[in-house]
Amino acid sequence: MIVKLVAILFMSMLSFCASSNTAMNQFLLAAQTGLNEPTEANDTRMNVVSSFLEEAQFRFNAIEGNEFDANALEQSYEIRVKPKAWGQSEIEENILDLRSNQQNHHYNVALNTALKNRYLILLSYLEQHNTTQYFFKLANLATQEIRLIRREVMGEKFNTEKLLGAVEMFEQSKAL
Repeated sequence: MIVKLVAILFMSMLSFCASSNTAMNQFLLAAQTGLNEPTEANDTRMNVVSSFLEEAQFRFNAIEGNEFDANALEQSYEIRVKPKAWGQSEIEENILDLRSNQQNHHYNVALNTALKNRYLILLSYLEQHNTTQYFFKLANLATQEIRLIRREVMGEKFNTEKLLGAVEMFEQSKAL
């Protein structure tokens, strides 16, 4: 229970830090650049003609004869139309909607994965940054403690073990 509370607090602090830092925002927004975003151009909606007709053909035939016979110059035009079955256009429209939903789902999954990876990178960065800041502050605190203990060298409160411990803490925090 406490772990969940700490995780929620940490994520809310991370989101606050990300909203206040434009570099982090740009880093997270860059997750979209590599993805193929579903667009309206990919959406193949049926127009009025294709929603009712399965196949349409226009045929033109011209026969040239000789110059003396007027009947030999024949031209013919033919339109062939094959209508769709009852309810076929509705089913095709449903299939196109499902395909569009599937593309949106794949895009959202890819975007979520990219964002998750970038959030993990940010968490790692923030952890490293906070750890580094902690060790800098620890080294600073150890330096102050060493100065304080060295001031007490001539007094009765001087303790060599405290001085050695402070120097060792300073060296360790500096090394880390």
